[in-house]
Amino acid sequence: MVVDRKHLARTDAAIVVSTAQMDFLCEIVGHDRVFFVPHGIDVNYFSPAEKRLEQSDKFQCLFVGRHLRDLGTLANTAKLLASDKQFSFTVVTRQDKFDRFANLKNVTALANINDRQLLELYQQSDLLVLPLLDCTANNTLLEAMACGLPIVSTDLQGVRDYVSNESAILVPKGDARAFADVLVSLERDRHQLAAMAEASRPQAIIFRWESVAKRTWDVYRQVS
Repeated sequence: MVVDRKHLARTDAAIVVSTAQMDFLCEIVGHDRVFFVPHGIDVNYFSPAEKRLEQSDKFQCLFVGRHLRDLGTLANTAKLLASDKQFSFTVVTRQDKFDRFANLKNVTALANINDRQLLELYQQSDLLVLPLLDCTANNTLLEAMACGLPIVSTDLQGVRDYVSNESAILVPKGDARAFADVLVSLERDRHQLAAMAEASRPQAIIFRWESVAKRTWDVYRQVS
């Protein structure tokens, strides 16, 4: 909540990283001074592996992060799939969140991993499953797509701003059953999974830092 909006009204321009933020700022600043410039990603560092390491017989679902993450829905999704030995969840989050996944044998929880370990998880997983409570821009989405991962996430405007219909499947907020059903469907339909993976990196390249920097510079040039 913004208590005092006077300083916002005096700004020459406002840049938002999600179109979900535009109506609020347009009301204060004016439509001609609000610009959507997406968050960026280093597509050189975050990239698919040249080849996957030793293949696992598990369907490896990756989750990363803590801010505005819907850990309850993630835990319930894993619980719904607990009887299916095919599914494995790797959850990268803070250690104080591990209790959410206690007694779930299909979940491996990790904390305090380094950048290289995270990159390898992106590169070696089958997909990113990312239930969210809310979202504007999300590093995890962009990093995963840049590494060629299919996306299963929550249907929020801040997600739709970044993914494509070809690279992602979005489900209603808080609907663990819908998440589980999508994961089962993709595990069974590897052709669809492969098509989504193929579409992910080109979608991420749209948001490469060089392109985002140019769009930001264009805003400065326009308002100056």
